Amino acid sequence: MKIKKNLLLVVIPTVTVLAFVIFFACRNRQPASADNAVQVGVILPLTGSLGYEGTRMKDAMDLALSQLDGEKQQCLKLNYEDGKFLVRDSISAFNKLNEKGMDAWVIFGDTPLLGMKTLLEKTGKPVLCLIGAQDLVKDSQTFFHFSGSITLPAIENAKFAKRKGVKTVSLIYLNEQIGLEVKGAFEREFIDEAHKVVASEGFDMGQRTMKSLVAKAIAPNPNAVFVYGYTTPYIEILNELKKVGYRGMILTDGNLAAVKPDLIGGGEGVWYADFDFGDGCENPETKKFLHDMHNIYGETASSFSAFAYEAVRVLSTIIHDKGKTPTDIHSGLLAIKDYHSIFGVISYRDNRELEIPIVIKKATWDSAQVVND
Repeated sequence: MKIKKNLLLVVIPTVTVLAFVIFFACRNRQPASADNAVQVGVILPLTGSLGYEGTRMKDAMDLALSQLDGEKQQCLKLNYEDGKFLVRDSISAFNKLNEKGMDAWVIFGDTPLLGMKTLLEKTGKPVLCLIGAQDLVKDSQTFFHFSGSITLPAIENAKFAKRKGVKTVSLIYLNEQIGLEVKGAFEREFIDEAHKVVASEGFDMGQRTMKSLVAKAIAPNPNAVFVYGYTTPYIEILNELKKVGYRGMILTDGNLAAVKPDLIGGGEGVWYADFDFGDGCENPETKKFLHDMHNIYGETASSFSAFAYEAVRVLSTIIHDKGKTPTDIHSGLLAIKDYHSIFGVISYRDNRELEIPIVIKKATWDSAQVVND
């Protein structure tokens, strides 16, 4: 009995020590892969007026990560914070993430980016900017415009209107920097001796009643109305044009796809310049992405979520193939040429601007048709 007791006195402490050794070894081993991963700070509007869009983007990024093979999946970690699409909240989100030490950034929205621009520049880390106004990032070597140009669809709309014999156009646009850029691009392409802008009406994001604005825009009886905006005011403008029975051509851009369920008749008959993505697109990879987003998350993916999805795929490939340092990521982004994405074949120019194909679509009640004329 004495021997057994002595044996127990030896075995129990030994087992206890071994248990602690194994516990701490495992605990220390698990963060090792996370420590080796590139930490990506992602600031999206997960709540607020654009919460629906930010949520779709987050889900798209999680989907992209889940579909990567093991090595690529482990090479980066996505760290989300809610910026609410407001400058103050976006700066707060940045501060939380920056304290943890991010290696790269993904930022959505022109206004939030503008508010954080100086802070992001000080980090010296590459920033993938899911924004429309590329002029916001053209003067910074660490910023990469990772979404479609907001001005190119406007230019293509203007060209298309001319081809369709449109002589007069009224413009309705968001009265902010991004909207003014779009308005200016359309005017520069459309206006000449034979083609005129006969009315120009700006609106604010907080504006809710659009009846008088639309009435002013169509008062000169234009051949077409070009609308640029997003969220509630944008929806109300497009619906008001339908309600009053406007018979001219209604032109807009890919923002229509994000609000299609809220439009009268699904926006049927509206013409819009868009990426080769979503409704009317025949790319098998695009169809699979849309199918997965719907089946897994119950969501209709927008072009914003498509860019978020590709941001993860591109970053993981660069990190896996080129390296994990900010310099590796920077040079890897610049080296993107003829990459087959879910919104067409893309390449980076020397000015860190993406080249992305644009097509003209005509909305139907449940989809869209790509037109070639």
